[in-house]
Amino acid sequence: MEQKTNLEELFPSKEIIKMKEKELIQEFLDLTPLDKEIRKDFSELLNLPNEKFRVAVKKIRDTFDAVFKDPSYQDTVLSTIRTTGIDEDFGADMDVLRGYIDKVKESDLSQEKKDFIEYFLSNTIMAVTDLVEVPRRRIEVEIKKLSENAKVPEYAHLTDAGADIFALEDTTIEPNETKLVKTGIAVAIPVGYEIQIRPRSGLSLKTGLRVANAPGTVDADYRGEVCVIMWNSGNETAEIKAGDKIAQMVINEVPMIRWKEVTELSSTERGSGGFGSTGN
Repeated sequence: MEQKTNLEELFPSKEIIKMKEKELIQEFLDLTPLDKEIRKDFSELLNLPNEKFRVAVKKIRDTFDAVFKDPSYQDTVLSTIRTTGIDEDFGADMDVLRGYIDKVKESDLSQEKKDFIEYFLSNTIMAVTDLVEVPRRRIEVEIKKLSENAKVPEYAHLTDAGADIFALEDTTIEPNETKLVKTGIAVAIPVGYEIQIRPRSGLSLKTGLRVANAPGTVDADYRGEVCVIMWNSGNETAEIKAGDKIAQMVINEVPMIRWKEVTELSSTERGSGGFGSTGN
């Protein structure tokens, strides 16, 4: 009898392993910042038999990739951060998640489930850390690729004001020539906002390429392709390659002016002085 007990300790039954798996999955659900409905979906997913899980996770991996970039997810995390505040416990909370990842690696879960949990928690840590370090408000803007080669604008750094815009195709611009450079994207900006197209400082410094109408404006009701009007102010032919960063876009809130006609304006020290009135 003693020998049987030892064997059971060395080789746990499937029922014991299954129970430990369920406990580990429940611990994962308790750790993650998910609402009730999503938590239920995760529970059903992770408790699938391994073969069914393998098929299911392949189909929904792209969806989960999008979750971490979803402004609503970011807003939820940001709202929690602002409500609870950030203190020394933040680092400890992230350490708990990292510790759980290590625990999962040593568990009896299938490799597919281990990989998925590590992927999800690692991205959660990264997303939350990004928002803690740079707690900026996110504005959701719908974007559509008009070409499979188009690239979604990207922020090079979390603190950047502008997201880099990429050229869709190779374009040659001769000296003193102006051309419309395609980006292969269209956007739907929320009413009350605009997107400004601004030059990139590096490109302006190193080449003769300029955004001709800087800053260009993309209005909220425009649904056509976002293009950049590029002017070659230099003396040499400029070559733009597909995928090159050609400009940057900044979202900006734009209140509407309500005109109030009056017979007199308030007085100031400057008055009507302008056009060089303060000197060179």
